[in-house]
Amino acid sequence: MNKSPSNSPLSLSKKLLEILPPIVHKLRTIARTSVKGKVTLAQFRILAQINSGVKTVGEMAELQAVAQPTMSKMVDGLVRRGLVKRNFAVQDRRQIHLVLTKKGLSTYQHGRGAVEVYLSQEMRTLSEKERASLAEALIQIENVLVKREVPLLKIAT
Repeated sequence: MNKSPSNSPLSLSKKLLEILPPIVHKLRTIARTSVKGKVTLAQFRILAQINSGVKTVGEMAELQAVAQPTMSKMVDGLVRRGLVKRNFAVQDRRQIHLVLTKKGLSTYQHGRGAVEVYLSQEMRTLSEKERASLAEALIQIENVLVKREVPLLKIAT
């Protein structure tokens, strides 16, 4: 039987930090396996970011914490393979926007679909009440950790 975690902010933070890495690892493994031979995991993440609205190599490099020239080389490979296209920005032709091609979108959707199928299968193991509770918790996590800006933290020592 699972012991109920404390609901103190620190306990919830520790639990979240404990469970996120294995969840992310599992989902990445499923995505990687589903697109194996088509793209690498790093390339898949680039396709996912472009699909979610990231438009430039600079934004992508910042999100993935890599140097811009490194990201540019990775994007070059996706462009050569016909998965990504570079377009001049309408307002400023000096700026290049990245877009998925049909092939790139299809590759991304295939990997994303595999993850969604896996998650859906796992969610079926939960009762209706457990799924409702999880849905509420996910909304709260999104509101607290996704929608809010990251503040400058004052770390207590």
